[in-house]
Amino acid sequence: MTDTRTVHTVGPSGAFASLSAAITAASPGDVIQVQPGLYRESLVIDKDLEITGSGRTRTSS
Repeated sequence: MTDTRTVHTVGPSGAFASLSAAITAASPGDVIQVQPGLYRESLVIDKDLEITGSGRTRTSS
Protein backbone atom coordinates (compact mmCIF):
# COMPACT_ATOMS: atom_id res chain seq x y z
CA MET A 1 0.00 0.00 0.00
CA THR A 2 1.34 3.44 -0.95
CA ASP A 3 1.34 6.29 1.59
CA THR A 4 -0.53 9.14 -0.10
CA ARG A 5 -0.40 11.57 2.82
CA THR A 6 0.97 15.04 2.15
CA VAL A 7 3.53 16.51 4.55
CA HIS A 8 3.05 20.22 5.34
CA THR A 9 5.98 21.98 7.03
CA VAL A 10 5.48 24.93 9.38
CA GLY A 11 8.36 27.24 10.27
CA PRO A 12 10.99 29.64 8.98
CA SER A 13 12.02 27.39 6.09
CA GLY A 14 8.67 25.63 5.70
CA ALA A 15 5.85 26.21 3.25
CA PHE A 16 3.67 27.67 6.05
CA ALA A 17 4.43 30.38 8.61
CA SER A 18 1.57 29.35 10.90
CA LEU A 19 0.03 26.14 12.16
CA SER A 20 -3.46 27.40 11.36
CA ALA A 21 -2.56 27.93 7.69
CA ALA A 22 -1.12 24.42 7.46
CA ILE A 23 -4.21 22.93 9.15
CA THR A 24 -6.49 24.75 6.71
CA ALA A 25 -4.49 23.50 3.70
CA ALA A 26 -4.22 19.92 4.94
CA SER A 27 -6.54 17.08 4.02
CA PRO A 28 -7.64 14.45 6.54
CA GLY A 29 -4.77 12.06 7.21
CA ASP A 30 -2.00 14.50 6.20
CA VAL A 31 1.07 15.20 8.34
CA ILE A 32 2.09 18.61 9.70
CA GLN A 33 5.73 18.91 10.70
CA VAL A 34 6.50 21.84 13.00
CA GLN A 35 10.01 23.31 12.92
CA PRO A 36 11.63 24.80 16.05
CA GLY A 37 10.08 28.07 17.15
CA LEU A 38 7.39 29.74 19.20
CA TYR A 39 3.88 29.61 17.73
CA ARG A 40 1.26 31.77 19.45
CA GLU A 41 -2.06 30.75 17.94
CA SER A 42 -5.49 29.52 18.84
CA LEU A 43 -6.10 26.38 16.83
CA VAL A 44 -9.16 24.51 15.67
CA ILE A 45 -8.29 21.03 14.43
CA ASP A 46 -11.38 19.72 12.71
CA LYS A 47 -9.90 16.77 10.82
CA ASP A 48 -7.71 13.74 11.45
CA LEU A 49 -4.07 14.93 11.22
CA GLU A 50 -0.67 13.80 12.44
CA ILE A 51 1.20 16.76 13.95
CA THR A 52 4.86 16.27 14.82
CA GLY A 53 7.34 18.70 16.32
CA SER A 54 11.06 19.05 16.70
CA GLY A 55 10.93 18.19 20.38
CA ARG A 56 9.47 19.69 23.50
CA THR A 57 12.46 21.90 24.23
CA ARG A 58 12.51 23.32 20.69
CA THR A 59 8.83 23.83 19.80
CA SER A 60 6.23 25.50 22.02
CA SER A 61 2.82 27.09 21.77
